[in-house]
Amino acid sequence: MQPTALARPKQISPPQQANDKFQAGSQASSLRTHVLLAACKNDELAQEIETPETSEPGSCGLFTWALIQAMRECDLVTTSYSGLMRSVQNRATRILVGQARKYQGVKLQTPQCEGQKQDRLVFRTQYGLTKGMIQLEHDPFNKAFRIKAGTASGIQEGAQLDVYDNDAENKSGAITQLVVTNANPTTALLRFREGDQVVDIPEDAYVVVTKYAGYSIRILVDDRLEQDQVWQEVREKVNLQRIDVTWCKPGEQSDLVLVPTDKGIEVQRTDPSLIQLRPRSIVLGNELSANEIARRLAAIANFHFHLQRQNPKSSIKGQFNMKLIELICTHSYSWGGKEYAPRSLELNDLFGDCLSTGKVAELEATREHRFGMQLSNRSNWPLFAWVLYFDFEDYSINFLYSPPGRATNPPLLNNGRPLAVGYGDSGVEPLRVENSGYSTRETGVFMLLVSHKWIDISHMDQPSIFEPVMEGEIRDGMGQFVQPDSNAWDVVTVGVSIDQTDRR
Repeated sequence: MQPTALARPKQISPPQQANDKFQAGSQASSLRTHVLLAACKNDELAQEIETPETSEPGSCGLFTWALIQAMRECDLVTTSYSGLMRSVQNRATRILVGQARKYQGVKLQTPQCEGQKQDRLVFRTQYGLTKGMIQLEHDPFNKAFRIKAGTASGIQEGAQLDVYDNDAENKSGAITQLVVTNANPTTALLRFREGDQVVDIPEDAYVVVTKYAGYSIRILVDDRLEQDQVWQEVREKVNLQRIDVTWCKPGEQSDLVLVPTDKGIEVQRTDPSLIQLRPRSIVLGNELSANEIARRLAAIANFHFHLQRQNPKSSIKGQFNMKLIELICTHSYSWGGKEYAPRSLELNDLFGDCLSTGKVAELEATREHRFGMQLSNRSNWPLFAWVLYFDFEDYSINFLYSPPGRATNPPLLNNGRPLAVGYGDSGVEPLRVENSGYSTRETGVFMLLVSHKWIDISHMDQPSIFEPVMEGEIRDGMGQFVQPDSNAWDVVTVGVSIDQTDRR
């Protein structure tokens, strides 16, 4: 059983979730090379709807309308098929709710995206920036290369990046490796390392970070574990990961402590803010291989890397906020959809003063509880907003809310009206706590990330470290956080302890 997790919306599944069923053993061979967009799931029917956003009578296909609108508003130069489908699904949800209010017989319809090449840019063989792949640009003036990611993305001078040919048929691995020689908040210059052979790099090449510089996670290893031969192999593999590890000595400050037990290696947290959360210790079992232990430790390092992201030069610090509120169902539709609204007119904020004080928010939840959020903005700009949940039970990172698309207007306005998430017209289902019976209590951190400009942070999504990795699958989770040109971006976080009162 997997640990309890704050669930993503299930009614309209994200493309990554929807594709799990399509990528089983019987997947058509064409889906390994092509991308298929479908109007609905296998057990659903495509529907015609009243044409939205017009006073003229008429009808159109729900999928066709949502797809055309999404393509009109997105930037086809930078949008991947998976990103396009997220926008299509959000539009379909909002339209279905509106149609169900006016007409009987409206059914659930979930547009789908199938195929293994979903991260390719629309109508191109080039990949998007969602799997750690960063477009490489030639810089003839400096006789070097440039990428649109810099220190704000965690890329500093000394970072190492592998170069890959974007030819879809190329299976030979990295062409060469480049090193960052100069970086500002949004761009970086890359050159060949001194002494390395200079090779020709194609115009459409991309790079992937293989080693970050300027950041490390501090790990203290129990002396008993240091004597273990398998651990020595694990340590060597961990040192090859993208996040540098500082191996601490007893008495030195550390982020994690690794202690051998009868069941395996226990991972203990020592950061003061994490101790306050009192998260459950995680054990890397004796049955795990050295490769698997190293992979899980790398995922833990990635988790901390993203959780600690801050913008000390933010021009909007303290000018945005988030509230967590309990919802109730106010209407059920024949096609399975439901409408929700705040349970109380007072909009009791379940986070309380925890955002300002740094305290842990104590929550109670059952299977029946549904939650929503209100995001507010007092800055000088309308903002794009993302809500993520960092789960300390399994080190997963989940997206709870994302903007409808990169070419749409920023949804978090600065007009005094909050943005509702999980109810109203947000196109997002209410948040809920899924109880697997693994624990009566879970801990995690909500993160609200805002930006004056749209940014691609889909790479931050990280599955549970307990989920097996399929053969050939790459889970780097370390794509680049592309920052806007200004300092109008920032994050706020709040730790939560959730007591699940109906565990069976």
